[in-house]
Parts: sequence; structure tokens; C-alpha cells
Amino acid sequence: MTQNPAVFSAAAEAERPFRPTGLGLIGGLLGVLLALILTIAAVAAAVIGVLVAFAALVTRLAPRKARGAGPGAPLLEGRATPDGWVAEPTSPSAR
Repeated sequence: MTQNPAVFSAAAEAERPFRPTGLGLIGGLLGVLLALILTIAAVAAAVIGVLVAFAALVTRLAPRKARGAGPGAPLLEGRATPDGWVAEPTSPSAR
């Protein structure tokens, strides 16, 4: 008795491992590449988010700068002399 060719062909197909060719191979590679790119982008976005959150936290917790001496306080001016550097107060009108 002869076997049905359709049944024989289906059994042969079931035993053979799947090897994509042509557009199936290219599509599979592009799918893997897209998944890799999206994973790297998600990790990079998470790292940037953590950095920005940490910078905001450090800025928030950093001590405030002390207020300046004010408009009437003398300003120091430095200049080089043969003996070294000298700092002298300047007059408020020279500002």
C-alpha cells in the first residue's frame, strides 16, 4: 500500500529543523537587532534618569551660599610685585 504523499511530506517537514532563508533570515536578524537597540536605549535612559535624579538631590541638599559682604564692603585687588603678590582694597567708586 502506498502512502499519501501529503502525509509523507508533512512527516519529513516535522523532522527537519527550521532554517530561515531569504527574507525570513533577514527579518529575524532585524528583529534581534531591533530588540538589542531598544534594550540598550532603555538601559541608557534609565542611567540618565538616575544621574539627573541624583544631581537634583545633591543640588537640593547642598548648603546655600553665604550672602556676600554687601555693596559697601571693600573689594580686594591683587597685583604682582617683585617681592610677591599683594592684595589691596579698592575704593567703591573704582567698581
